[in-house]
Amino acid sequence: MGPDSVSIIIPVKNGLPHFREVCDALATQDYDAPWEVICIDSGSTDGSKKIALDHGFRVHEIRPETFGHGRTRNVGAEMSTADYVAFLTHDAIPNDTEWLAKLVQPMRDDTRVAGVFSRHIAHSDADPFVTWELEQHFKGLADFPVVEITDRAAYDANVGLQQIYHFYSDNASALRKSVWNDIPYPDVQFAEDQIWAKTVVEAGYRKAFAQDSVVRHSHAFGMWETLQRSFDESRAFNRLFGYKLSPTWRDVFRSAGYLFKRDAQKAWSEGWWKSYPGTTLSRCGAALTRPLGHYLGHRPGLPSWFEKRLSRDDWIRSLGHSTDESEENMSVLKKVARYRTAHGNRATVRAIARRLKHGTAAPSPQFESIAPASAGSSPQPAGLAQKIDVIGFYNDILAHDHGHTLELEKADPAKNTLQWVVPNFGFGSGGHLNIFRFINNLADLGYDQRLVILPPYEWSSAEKAKQMIAEWYQPLKAEVALGVDGFAPSHKTIATGWQTAYWVAKYQATRDRFYFIQDFEPAFYANSSEYFMAENTYKLGLKGITAGTWLSDMLHEDYGMKTGPVSFACDTDFYKPGDRRPGDNFNLLFYSRHVTKRRLFELGMCALDKVCKTHPEVAVIFAGGDVSGFRVPFHHLNAGELKLSELPDLYKQTDLALVLSGTNLSLLPLELAACKCPIVMNDTPSSRWLLPEDAAYYAPTDPDAMAEVISRAITDTKERNAKAEVAYKISQDSDWSVEAQKVAHLLETL
Repeated sequence: MGPDSVSIIIPVKNGLPHFREVCDALATQDYDAPWEVICIDSGSTDGSKKIALDHGFRVHEIRPETFGHGRTRNVGAEMSTADYVAFLTHDAIPNDTEWLAKLVQPMRDDTRVAGVFSRHIAHSDADPFVTWELEQHFKGLADFPVVEITDRAAYDANVGLQQIYHFYSDNASALRKSVWNDIPYPDVQFAEDQIWAKTVVEAGYRKAFAQDSVVRHSHAFGMWETLQRSFDESRAFNRLFGYKLSPTWRDVFRSAGYLFKRDAQKAWSEGWWKSYPGTTLSRCGAALTRPLGHYLGHRPGLPSWFEKRLSRDDWIRSLGHSTDESEENMSVLKKVARYRTAHGNRATVRAIARRLKHGTAAPSPQFESIAPASAGSSPQPAGLAQKIDVIGFYNDILAHDHGHTLELEKADPAKNTLQWVVPNFGFGSGGHLNIFRFINNLADLGYDQRLVILPPYEWSSAEKAKQMIAEWYQPLKAEVALGVDGFAPSHKTIATGWQTAYWVAKYQATRDRFYFIQDFEPAFYANSSEYFMAENTYKLGLKGITAGTWLSDMLHEDYGMKTGPVSFACDTDFYKPGDRRPGDNFNLLFYSRHVTKRRLFELGMCALDKVCKTHPEVAVIFAGGDVSGFRVPFHHLNAGELKLSELPDLYKQTDLALVLSGTNLSLLPLELAACKCPIVMNDTPSSRWLLPEDAAYYAPTDPDAMAEVISRAITDTKERNAKAEVAYKISQDSDWSVEAQKVAHLLETL
C-alpha cells in the first residue's frame, strides 16, 4: 500500500447504532498516507454490513461460531498489506478527523514502538460517573506516554509497574505489522490486547499511549454486570499474569470502603445524588460488587453452575447452561439436599468445603490418568507465549541423557534404594494413589525410596508437594524431589506415566530401570504423535510391572517387553459392607469421570437414559465427575468428586454400580465389591481380567444392549446378590501388602 500505510480493522456484529457514527467519523479522517478500512463481520443482521459497504469499506464475512477476540483481529491483520494495522471496535467513535494520524504518529517517530492505544472519553449520553471515571483512568496513564523495560529485575519485582506496562486497549489501537508478523495476537477469550502488549514489551519493544488520539467509547454497568465483569477480569489476570486482585476478604472490604467513600463524596459534591439518584445507588452497590468479583475470580473450586451465572464469558456460559435460571438453581439445592440425605450433615459440609478450598484448581491438576496435561491435544500457548513451541514441549518429554555412571559408582547405592519418577498430581488421581500405596508398602518391606515429580508443576518446594500428598492421599514414606535435577543415584529407577519413561530410560546413574504400567496409555489419544510417543516407551528396554494380566500379556506379546503382573487390592478395613439407609429409590451409582474419555461417560449416559425410562424407581448417583454442566433428563444426584473418606458410605448406599472403562480397570470394582455392591462393567478383555463371570455383570458396548443388562440386574435381585457375594469374597482375599511383595519379587527377578 505504500510507506506509513494503515489498515483499520473493525470486528463487527450488529454494531448499530454506534457503528454508523464510527463509519462517518472514519470517512473524514485526515491522514497523509494510504489507508483503508476492513470490517470483519460475524453475522450482522441489523444492516451494519450495508453501512460499511456504502462507505466504501472492505467487508470480510466469517461464521459467528469462528469469532474470537484475538483470532478475528489476526484474520484482519493477515489481510492487510499496510505498514501499520489499527484496531477499532464497532462502538468506538473517533472523536475528530486526526484520530488516526495521532494514533500512528508515535510509531512513525520511533521504530522501536510496537503498539499504540488511544485515549477514551465517554459517549455523550453517558452518566457523569462513567465520564469522570474514564477521565481519571486515562489521566493516570498520561504519566507513561512511552514505556520500555530498561531494568528487568525492577520490572519483575513490581507488579504495579507490570500492570501499567501491559495495559493496552484494542478498542482503539494500532500496531506495527512487522512486529505482528512475529508476535500475533493470542487466541484467547479475554485480555488478548494486554497479553500481546505484555509480550512485546518483554520482547524489548516500546509501547505508547497516544493521549491526543481520542475515541468516544464507554459503557454503564449495574451492580450485577460489574460483579460479572470483575469476575472475568480477575480470573483472566490470575490465569494469564499471576495477579490476585483483592487477594483476601480484608482487601475486598478495604477496597469497597474506599470506592464507596470516593463515589459518595463525588456524588455529594457534584450534586449527582439529586440528578442521578438511581445511578448513585447503583454505584454505591458496585463499590462492593467490583472487589467481590475480583476476589471470586481467583478463587479455585467454585461450583460450575455458579461460574456460569457469574461469568460473561460466552464459552463458560455455553457449557450446559440452562436458560431456566430458577429451575437450575432449584436443581442444585435438590442435589445438596439429596447428598445430605444420603451422607449426613458432616459429610455434606466437608464436600462443599473441599470444593471451595481445592476444586479443580490444584497445582497442575490431573485426574485419574497420570498422562501429561497435554493429553489428547497438541501443546497450547501458555498465555503469554507468542507461538506454540512444539519442539520445546516434546523435548521436555523425550528427554536427554542425564546422570553419569561415575555418580553411580561413587554413590554405590544399596540394593534397597528405589527411585520413582512420576508426572505431577492433583486431587483424585487413582493412578497416583496406587503408586503412593506401593511406595508405603515397599517401605514397610525395608526399601529406601525417593519420589521425583517431573514438571510442569507449581509446587513452591518438595516439602509442599509432600504435604499435599499427605492431605489428598496418605502420608508418604519416601523423600520427595522436584524436577529432573531431583534425580539421585539409585539401585533401581521406576518410570510411571509414559512421559516419565524417556527420562528414566536415559538416566545413567542407576543399576536397573523399570516401568510401572497401569494402563495402555497410547489409547488415551487418537492416532496422533502422542499415541506413537507413548507406544514407543514400550520399546525402550524398561522392565514392565503391570496392573493386571491383560496389560502384562499384551505388552509381552506385542512389544517383547519383560513383564510381570500385580493386581489391584483394597483396604477391607476401610471398604466394608454396611446397612443401607431406608429409601424408596433404587440407587444406581455411575462412575461419571467425563473428563477422562476412556471411562466411556457418553455411552453410559445413553444406556442410563434408556434404563430410567423403563425403571422410574432408579435414582442415578453420579460420582467421580461433576455433571452440573450436562443435561440430565432423569432422576439423579450429582455427588461429583469425593474425598477418599466419603467413598465407603456412598458404596454402602448403592444397589448397583455401573463402572465403564475403554482401557484398563479403575480401582472401583474391587472397592465396590468389598462393600457388597453389585457391579456392571463393559464386556472387553481389559475389564474381564479381575472378576470372573459369576462375580460381575458384563455388558456389550452398545447403549441398547447395555441397558438390557442393567435392567436385568435391577429386576433379578437373587442373581444380583449372588454376584455381589462372589465378588465380596474375592475382595477379601486382596491385600495391598501382598501385591507389594509381588512388586518386590519382580524388582529382583525380572
